[in-house]
Amino acid sequence: MNNEDLTEELYYQSVIKRYFKHIMLTVGLITSLAFIYESKQYFDRKQTDAAQTLYELYIVQPNSVSIKQFITKHPHTLQTQLVLLQEAHNQFYKGQVESAVESLIFVTKNCQDKGLTDIALLRLASLYRHQGDNEKAQEALSLVHYESAYVKIQHALTLPLYSDEREKALHEAYLETDSLYLQHMITVANNDNIEII
Repeated sequence: MNNEDLTEELYYQSVIKRYFKHIMLTVGLITSLAFIYESKQYFDRKQTDAAQTLYELYIVQPNSVSIKQFITKHPHTLQTQLVLLQEAHNQFYKGQVESAVESLIFVTKNCQDKGLTDIALLRLASLYRHQGDNEKAQEALSLVHYESAYVKIQHALTLPLYSDEREKALHEAYLETDSLYLQHMITVANNDNIEII
């Protein structure tokens, strides 16, 4: 071994001795972060699996106990959001409008999927309109993530009948869509000044 190699080796040994605590602390920190990440992934998988099992049971036999378990044990899972969207639908048709509103609000606060959140917001706006509270309906519609002609129609329906503002909003929605169904809905709402759902 020549002097140059020996000098280089001594240099690296001195660096390691000098910064040993820092190196070990960094390695420990990286290991801890990796452990935390893996633990979270494992916990999330377990939660999703448990929610899926409960969801499959709910599909076969819907009941209020399952719904409470979804809300308390799995509030942020996709399965919970789907169950509560369905439950809100069922509650509305049973005449339990306030319960339907609560179910939809839960989805809007706990859902991590923007598309499902938008569905809940649109349904919530329709329920508020059904209750005659156009201000709350407009507030719900203002939170929608994805703007579309359908959202614009829903917003227009919260505006006063026969108003220029409503007519203008319906016209904008009409121009934005190429769906014949939506264009027909807009024409009916605009010409007849009726409420459509």
